Amino acid sequence: MNTETTFSQDVRLAMTLAYMNHWRFRVVGYGPVPTKRIYNGDWSYEPITQVPKIAQERYKVLTMAGLTFKGLVIAHEVPQFVVKEPPKEQPKQDFKIQTSGILPALGEIGLVAGTGLLAFMGIILQAILIDPAVICVGNDPNSTWLEILTYYE
Repeated sequence: MNTETTFSQDVRLAMTLAYMNHWRFRVVGYGPVPTKRIYNGDWSYEPITQVPKIAQERYKVLTMAGLTFKGLVIAHEVPQFVVKEPPKEQPKQDFKIQTSGILPALGEIGLVAGTGLLAFMGIILQAILIDPAVICVGNDPNSTWLEILTYYE
């Protein structure tokens, strides 16, 4: 069984440049540059028109070597949310605490603010954990998708 893959001369040059600069590039697929955001499995692919600042050095090295690209794509891992079954309603216990009208209002405000803060922190954490990748779509006959950077490197 032959598992050897033949890459175009452009892809081999890009891989050589990556190796020489101690970078990790990889071929992640083939095909045209998407015109709008697409979803494939656990990933979302979105075309971009400008090279992200974090990838500019790598892109410049590739273009200075004479490589051209049909376009750029940024890939994001789509978070998988676990849907939990809603809790069963339990009978409410009726108890009353004698307080003035201000304490319940302050308690509700604190609860809403605390819940909002937790939700905001959860969104920030998800954004940090999801690993975007910058992909150059090659100008070779196969339109090779070459991942030149992942943000967690």
